[in-house]
Amino acid sequence: MITFHDIFHAIIGHVTQKREKDVAMAILRLIDTNHPVIQFTRMCIAANTGKTRCYFDARKAGTAVRKQVQLALYEYLKSEEAPPAISIYCYRDNLGTHGSNYVGVTLYFIEKKEMGFFGDVREHIADELEKYTGLEYERSSLSTCDAEDIRIVSDVEDTDFVFEVGDLKSGKFKYWGYWHKKKWNRLEIFNDFDTITLTQLLKER
Repeated sequence: MITFHDIFHAIIGHVTQKREKDVAMAILRLIDTNHPVIQFTRMCIAANTGKTRCYFDARKAGTAVRKQVQLALYEYLKSEEAPPAISIYCYRDNLGTHGSNYVGVTLYFIEKKEMGFFGDVREHIADELEKYTGLEYERSSLSTCDAEDIRIVSDVEDTDFVFEVGDLKSGKFKYWGYWHKKKWNRLEIFNDFDTITLTQLLKER
C-alpha cells in the first residue's frame, strides 16, 4: 500500500521545503482516486518526455493538475519508491471463416505481470464462440495494449478483465464484459454461453 511517507521521501528536494507535505498529500489523493494524470505521466516517462513538457501536454489534453504537484508526481513515478505501472495484456483475435473475419475479439487482462490463466480464459471464450457461431476462432499472440484501447470502460484497475467482441462490418459491439473486484460489473453475452466456467476461471486467478 502506498503511504504518505513513501511519497514524501520520494519528492524531497523536488519541491520547496515548506510545500513538501501539501504536495505529497495532493499526490496521494491523485493516486487514491486513480486520476487520469497518473497514466498520462507514466506515458510521458515511458516516452522520455521531460516533466515540464509533459505538464504542458497534459494541459492541452485536459488532464493536468497544479504544476508543482504534477512536476513532483513525475519525479515520484520515476523514483524507486513508486510501484510498477499496471500493464494491460491483450489478445487481439478474430472469428471468421475461409480467411474472412466477421468478428473482432479483444481480451484485456489488467495485471502487473503475465499470468498463466490468460490462456485458459481465452481458450474457454474461443470454444464457446466457435460452438455458438460455427466459425473458426483465429488466435493471435499475447501483446500489450494501452488503456485508451478499451472501449466499454475507462477506469480499469489491477486484476480487472475486459472482453469486447465487435462486428467488423458495422463497427458495433456484439458482446462485452467487465470483470471488476471478483464479480461482473457488466456482462452482455448470448444465453447459451457458459459464464459459470468463465467466472470460476477469473475467481481462481
